[in-house]
Amino acid sequence: IDDFNSLVSLTATLAALNTGDVLLADTSGTLISQTYNAGTGVLALSGSDTAANYQTVLRSIKYDNTLGGPGVATKTVNVVANDGALSSTTAVATININVASTVVGRHLFYNQSGGGTTRYDGNNLAINASDDNAIATDKTAYLWENPGAATFANVSSYTKGINGIMVDISGSHPNITANDFIFRVGNNNSPGLWGLANPPTSISVRAGAGTGGSDRVTIIWNGAAAPIKQWLQVIVLANADTGLAQKVGYPGPGPAGPQGDAFFFGNAVGNVGLGDSGVNSLVNVQDEAAIRANPAALATNIPITNIYDVQRNASVNVQDESATRLNGTNSTTALKYLNLTSAPAAPESDSADEKDGGDQVGPLIAGDSGVASAYSNQASVSISKTGGKTGATSLTLTAEPQTTTATDGGVTSSTSLPASLTTSTSQPAAPALMLAPTKLPTKSKLADAALEEADENWLDGALEDNLLLDLVAAR
Repeated sequence: IDDFNSLVSLTATLAALNTGDVLLADTSGTLISQTYNAGTGVLALSGSDTAANYQTVLRSIKYDNTLGGPGVATKTVNVVANDGALSSTTAVATININVASTVVGRHLFYNQSGGGTTRYDGNNLAINASDDNAIATDKTAYLWENPGAATFANVSSYTKGINGIMVDISGSHPNITANDFIFRVGNNNSPGLWGLANPPTSISVRAGAGTGGSDRVTIIWNGAAAPIKQWLQVIVLANADTGLAQKVGYPGPGPAGPQGDAFFFGNAVGNVGLGDSGVNSLVNVQDEAAIRANPAALATNIPITNIYDVQRNASVNVQDESATRLNGTNSTTALKYLNLTSAPAAPESDSADEKDGGDQVGPLIAGDSGVASAYSNQASVSISKTGGKTGATSLTLTAEPQTTTATDGGVTSSTSLPASLTTSTSQPAAPALMLAPTKLPTKSKLADAALEEADENWLDGALEDNLLLDLVAAR
């Protein structure tokens, strides 16, 4: 490196790749380009540029997992620098990952459907893996924070009502029970005034069976217990069992606890969506006529998304027509399409507690509701060059951790900074690439102040041309 002021490339490689892993840098304003290979987990930075610009880019590197979390507690990143003539030894940095639990899937499924043992869930009343085949993939949960009114995509036409719900929660949750949920039913835009639904008949956790390896919580209501011809609100509480933090904007602590998530599904028996208005999910002659015009025998293997099969028995016939006719509605009796613009009041007192969840680098601090007011306790790695300007023999990477702690409201956090900075060159000191502590998204002013003070103390004794690398976990 001429005068030790430039680099030509650097690679940051995830040692053990998980599906959804991403490394990304911000190269704007520099001559450095980047490419990320999702198949190998390698972020390659290239282009001859100044040490200062490499510093800027390196400090912008972020780690993320697009599937809600990698499912591991740590990630190892191997870093190698190159000056155009020599490659450094590999520096190993460990990212401590808190996979803060989040709801990554909300599903409606048709329990006891299929009309036989080989279709949908095999007409099985009990919770089992076959229920995954009965998920209504054309239906989505209605969330109050989404703009606009609910639609037919949020409403089931199943003659057995809403008898199956699945909630996918990242992380491990072996202790979840019905007590970790609140279920309410109603048919207006005031869910806070709705009554409680019948208790579920059964609830079960299938570890790793959900989206991205999350835990799948399956909830069923058998027979007359199932919510029917109305809306079901599912509230997932934020507690130790679910691992959820209170969701921003949702009602706060109360007798049942704060809310970690809430969503809605509706039921209008016999509706195929043809006679609806913007306000009402109507069931009328248009739906009946559409069913009559689209018959299907069991042998045709219709998908579970067939809107005319309101009995969900894998066929469309006169029985579906009859079900629609017998459950006809008008503007007075129809299911109303929800149109919520604020969080529904909860059966407990509201309290604003704006904390963020999501994947984070650094340890999750118990009691901090999903936000670690802390920084990654990872190694700081320096890269130094040995030998003179000409005839140099190697670039050497060494780790020198030091721990600094900060306390915020009883929550103690830590960060690693280099205790000292050394180089083994007889020439002017090589620029040192530092894998510095990761600053998390946080509202903790005290933790921020602690990091700034530690950074300042370290920089006072370090070389002026240090390069700092932050690996930041983004949601």
